[in-house]
Amino acid sequence: KNLLVVAFLEAYAAFSEDELGLQVSKRKWLEETAANEMNIKEKDPNRYQWLIASRADELVGLMVLDIGCDGIHHACPTDATIRQLAILPKFQRQRLGLAQEFGLQVLRHYPSICRLKASTRCQNQAAQYLLKKFGFHLLPEDNPEFPARHYLTYVRDLTVP
Repeated sequence: KNLLVVAFLEAYAAFSEDELGLQVSKRKWLEETAANEMNIKEKDPNRYQWLIASRADELVGLMVLDIGCDGIHHACPTDATIRQLAILPKFQRQRLGLAQEFGLQVLRHYPSICRLKASTRCQNQAAQYLLKKFGFHLLPEDNPEFPARHYLTYVRDLTVP
């Protein structure tokens, strides 16, 4: 849990509540999000996986995945949904190949996964930029878990380089 809280607090430090599309304080949101991620991982540790990127034994980023879930229809063995993604500020915009590294980790650990999905708040321009940079494309379909007027859903096909 501490790793998740530290990663979130550092990764989101530069962004305001408005930029993230939040209705509560950023700290409260991050603490609630970390607690929620810990709870769901404890309930189903095989489904919810954490991938870590590091350089020289230093944490660079963290990705929390929902394996076998397409984010919309819930049961899809070839899909995974990114629940959380945090890159620490000093490693952001450094062209370190984190998208490729996380993608390779997904393929190495979960070879049946062909697509990654991620939803983000419409106001969270930073996340949208990062997802596009990582090769994600906006999905036109609505995600019932995340209302379209507040969230956008992106997808990346891992079978395409």
